[in-house]
Amino acid sequence: FLMDDKGVIAVCAFGVPPFQHPNDASLAIKATFMLIPALENIPNVKCAVGITSGKVYCGEVGSHLRREYTLMGGVVNVSARLMQTALIRKDLEGLPILCDEFTYDVGLDMFEFNPLGVENFKGIQRVIYVYQPIRLTSNLIFWHPDFSDKKKQKTSDKIIKIEDSFVGRKELLTLIEELFQSILSTRVSSSSSSFPNTFLITGESGMGKTATMKMDTYCW
Repeated sequence: FLMDDKGVIAVCAFGVPPFQHPNDASLAIKATFMLIPALENIPNVKCAVGITSGKVYCGEVGSHLRREYTLMGGVVNVSARLMQTALIRKDLEGLPILCDEFTYDVGLDMFEFNPLGVENFKGIQRVIYVYQPIRLTSNLIFWHPDFSDKKKQKTSDKIIKIEDSFVGRKELLTLIEELFQSILSTRVSSSSSSFPNTFLITGESGMGKTATMKMDTYCW
C-alpha cells in the first residue's frame, strides 16, 4: 500500500514467482470485479483500477536500514496511468477498470471488453491501446466428483460443468481413458511390476494439459 497526493494506492501482483499461471491476467480482472463493489460499499470511498501485463522487477529495494518488497518496471507505470484515467473519465460504462492490450488479449476468452482507443501517457514512450472489461462471459470452475452432495448443491449455481465447455479433445480423452483402463486391468490381473503404470503428457504452456487431466479426473 502507498499513500500520496492521489490517495491510497494498492499495488497487487498476480503471477509472482513461483506462483505464476497462464491466466494470471484474467484472474486479475476477475479479482477487480469483486474488489471494487466491496470498496464502494465503504462511505466516501471512490476507487479505480489499472491492469497491465508484462515482465517487471520483483524483489527487495533499499538498504540495510530500510528496505521493502516492491515491483518496478514500465508496465507498473502504465498501470498507474490507467488507474488515474479510469478515475477521471466520465464516459466509462460499468466499473472503473482499464487495462492494456496484452491483458485484453489474454482475457478475451473470459470477458467482454469495450475498446477505448489509444492513449499517450506522460513518461511512456509508446502509445497504449486501452480497453475496459465490461462483464464476465465465462466462469469455468473445475471441480472433482468426490465433493459432498451438500457442497455440490451450494456451488451448483456457480459451476459450469467441464463437459459443457470442453471442446476438441474427445479423441485424446478417449485415448487417456483407454490407457487408464488398460493399466488398471493389467495391475489387477498380474502382480508383476514390469507392466507400465504411468504415462506422460507433454506440451507447451497453455496447451491445456492440466485442463485435460482435470477433465479425465472429472469423468472418472
